[in-house]
Amino acid sequence: MHSLTLEDLEKYWGKKDVYFVDLRSESDYKQGHFEGAVHLGADIDEKKLERLIPNKNATLITYCNNSLYPTRMIALTYSCLPQFISLGYKNVYTLEPIWRGKGNMPDISKYKHWVKQQ
Repeated sequence: MHSLTLEDLEKYWGKKDVYFVDLRSESDYKQGHFEGAVHLGADIDEKKLERLIPNKNATLITYCNNSLYPTRMIALTYSCLPQFISLGYKNVYTLEPIWRGKGNMPDISKYKHWVKQQ
């Protein structure tokens, strides 16, 4: 499986055909998300995905609640991966949980590419 750390994301900002795909609820997305992220949510709908990301050779970087803080939920980034692949998307990455192995809980809202609702 392709996975990226928060630090790895730096090389993807501003690149053509790179999409940050938010799999969280719409209300979570509205509270804050990565700069330029597209909201897909948990329901991977083929038509919606093709409308948001028509280029199947694009790089997709997925993230969900479990990527940002510890939860008791199943990580949507792992469960959606087979769906993206079966729909023909070849370059799909997941954001590793930013909190794993950290002594202090990282605050994603302080990340320079995080957009907070104002």
